[in-house]
Amino acid sequence: MPISELLLPELDEEIKKTRTTLERVPADKKEFAPHAKSMPLGKLAPHVAQLAVFGSR
Repeated sequence: MPISELLLPELDEEIKKTRTTLERVPADKKEFAPHAKSMPLGKLAPHVAQLAVFGSR
C-alpha cells in the first residue's frame, strides 16, 4: 500500500479539525493569539491553508 493511502485519512481528519478551529475565530479578532509566544490567527490561517500544497511542487 502506498504511503499516500496511509496518510490521506489522517490528513482528512486534520483538515476537518483545522477548519472547525478557524471557523470559530471571529473575523474581527485576527490579532487573537492563544499565548504570547503564539502567532496571531490572522497570520496563522493563511499559513495553515498553504500547507496543503506544501511539497506538491
